[in-house]
Amino acid sequence: MNAQTLNNPQAIQVVKACVDDNGQPYYQWQDAVSQQLHSGSATDLLNNLPQLKQLELIVPAQYCSLKHYAFDSSESKVLRQTLPYSLEDELLTDVDELHFALGEPQQGKVAVAIINTELVANWLGDLRAAANTKEVDIKRLSPELLALPWLEQQWTLCVDDSEETERYILRSSAYQGFAVPAALFNQALSLLIAEQGLPDSIVLYSADESREAIKAALPESLQPLVLWQSGSYWLLITAQQQLGPDSEPLSLLQGLFARGLAWRKYWLQWRKVVALFAVVVAAQLAYAYTENYRLDAKNLKLRSQIEAAYRSAIPKGAVINPEKQLKRKVAALQGGNGEGFVHLLAKVAAITHTVPGFTLQSMNYSENQSEMRLTVLANSFKEVESVRSQLQQQGVQAELTGSSSEGGKTRARLRIRG
Repeated sequence: MNAQTLNNPQAIQVVKACVDDNGQPYYQWQDAVSQQLHSGSATDLLNNLPQLKQLELIVPAQYCSLKHYAFDSSESKVLRQTLPYSLEDELLTDVDELHFALGEPQQGKVAVAIINTELVANWLGDLRAAANTKEVDIKRLSPELLALPWLEQQWTLCVDDSEETERYILRSSAYQGFAVPAALFNQALSLLIAEQGLPDSIVLYSADESREAIKAALPESLQPLVLWQSGSYWLLITAQQQLGPDSEPLSLLQGLFARGLAWRKYWLQWRKVVALFAVVVAAQLAYAYTENYRLDAKNLKLRSQIEAAYRSAIPKGAVINPEKQLKRKVAALQGGNGEGFVHLLAKVAAITHTVPGFTLQSMNYSENQSEMRLTVLANSFKEVESVRSQLQQQGVQAELTGSSSEGGKTRARLRIRG
């Protein structure tokens, strides 16, 4: 990138995501103008690039493995779900702890990038936490190995000297390669040659002053195959970014880490309004809760006073609904339209008193129904019917519910309502 690219609000800054010896994330990036290399925390990165809108994170090859997986046509619709378990036997880590990113399927094969889920979550979470009020968009999360150019039967070797310990990164095919410290490179290369054989050529990217030393470290069988290319590690990975997003479509921002809509920009614009609205709503809820608590306390106090008043008038019996119970008691004592017990009894007594031999054997009164039930004994059924008829004439509902003969007399049951 150049200075013009950096000043572009839509510019993409290439950043290498790293992990220190304590497992904490840190980052490396190159200044577009001075070409100076920087290393630091997420906060250091974002403070150093105040105008930046988008980032492309490069994942070092030692953290991310690549595979080219052949699948059946029947798997195509569920490939993302089935592929991790199809590769399970080839992996050292439980698939539930790994994140799988897929390229575009082509002719029954698909490129797969595999990385520890927690590692990706730590990088993304760290950057988003540091962004705070900045509008930072993580555009891509790309495997480092794919930034190295590659041709059939040609290996590409790049030396990354941006760390204290040099890393040798080698791409041996479209989706194969490795990254190791310099001390382990010769051993790793020997194993690769034993597995794949020699390539037609090996292209070496390194600083000019390091070329001869690197060539001398190669196995003798490879030394004649070396093709020199000028360019550094950072030149390679930034050049790949400038080719555009379609040059290497495999990005780790898939599935759990898929890029969402551009909601953060709108959140930054409206968050003060949302915060104010949240405060108002919280205040309203607090007021409603306080008022409800006050009214509940007042209601309990009133209920206690009502029960106390009821007990002062009626000290015995269960208290379920004191207002309703008290109204019934008053209605039963007052009579009125409901013809209370005393009023009904007076009317019944006035009529039965005039009939010789008419005896009241039992009586029940229901306050709920304002109803009196009588069992009487009379000299004849005619006398019972006469009493019932007289009660009807007094405006009282009198209903004969049963009768029987007993020793020359008539026993009858009457239901009377006012």
